[in-house]
Amino acid sequence: MDTFTSAEHPRANDGKFTTKPVDEASGGLSALGASTPSGVDALTRRQFSAPRQSVYGFTEWVTKDGTLHRTNGPAVEHEDGAETWMVHGKTVVGRNARGGETWYMDHPQLGFREATREDAVEAAREVGNANILWAIEAYDDMHPASDSDEKGQTS
Repeated sequence: MDTFTSAEHPRANDGKFTTKPVDEASGGLSALGASTPSGVDALTRRQFSAPRQSVYGFTEWVTKDGTLHRTNGPAVEHEDGAETWMVHGKTVVGRNARGGETWYMDHPQLGFREATREDAVEAAREVGNANILWAIEAYDDMHPASDSDEKGQTS
């Protein structure tokens, strides 16, 4: 193992250590019990959001610039169990406290609008948005469809 003086260390800046960003989930996606969608590299998956408590009593995950963003869980968690899953400030899916889902898609020609789950997945694949695909997979892992609940239904 190499030894460095503080000035020679790879993370040093004028003899002082610099800060190092930490991924949202230590241990990676496997620590969350989810898998990585095919074709998504580690750099694409890196998220730099942190939780904060809202004055309204819910927890929100925001980036350094204040954008609601999280791919391995809901960006907004309400006390009653409702969730809003968001990627770069845009809603992917909203889930109310009773489990009802409303899906959204962001498409270059059709714009941002309410959609079925399948349309949201297709739009994300079409534009190559791996973050949205990763968020949808994490959502599916956290909320598996029961025999009576079909994915893709909006409510």
